[in-house]
Amino acid sequence: MKELKNKKIVFLFYLFVTIVPIFCLLLDYFMSSIQPVEMNVGEYSIDKSLINQLIYWSVWSSIDICIFGLLNAINNKHNNMPNWITGKNNFTRITAESFILFVIWIGGLAGGAVVGFNSWYKITKSILEHVLVPIIIIIFYFLINNERFSTKIYFKKYSWFSLIVVSLYSLFVISRAIMIQFYDNNDEPFSQFPYDQMNPSIVGWPLVIIFFILFLSSFVAISTLFNWLSNINLKYRSKKNNIA
Repeated sequence: MKELKNKKIVFLFYLFVTIVPIFCLLLDYFMSSIQPVEMNVGEYSIDKSLINQLIYWSVWSSIDICIFGLLNAINNKHNNMPNWITGKNNFTRITAESFILFVIWIGGLAGGAVVGFNSWYKITKSILEHVLVPIIIIIFYFLINNERFSTKIYFKKYSWFSLIVVSLYSLFVISRAIMIQFYDNNDEPFSQFPYDQMNPSIVGWPLVIIFFILFLSSFVAISTLFNWLSNINLKYRSKKNNIA
């Protein structure tokens, strides 16, 4: 892909990935509190809806993408952000997150495991959050980036960057599940785990541990893959410019 140098279009991209994810979260948050679609669950209060929403990786990823877009939009106008926010490595991390979010959702949709995909707000939120935003981010990743890191150097020095948010998420889910074990009121609609693969009472601890290892490893693998693909794209650009 050709390098995109139009600052207005780049700014609109960052604005898009700032606004759309937060819109999806707010839509789902408020509608889930007044019009829940889960089976056998009473109407949520606002605080209970928030507690249940925070358990899903898509929520954490959307917040992460929103912050990424906001900080880079500010930098686009004022050029006042550090390189670890605006540089290729952070963009690679966000792109890997978006791609994994997209793949997980597509897999869940194919397997009939997407919760609440029978209401207008869930459908709207899912398509925007899990399909449109990831595709836009992947496209602009190849259009905007002009930094190059060899695959070996990226894997050794920078791939860990992709583990920061997902590690915090994993720690939150595990800590929350432990705390719910001591919560005595069974009438409250709190899900202990967001996915069956994380639930040791369903799949057992060995498979849960394997799941977390594979889940975390996928972020390193996918981010390294995108860095490699970006290098190929930059090499193609360079050759084309030399010919021109």
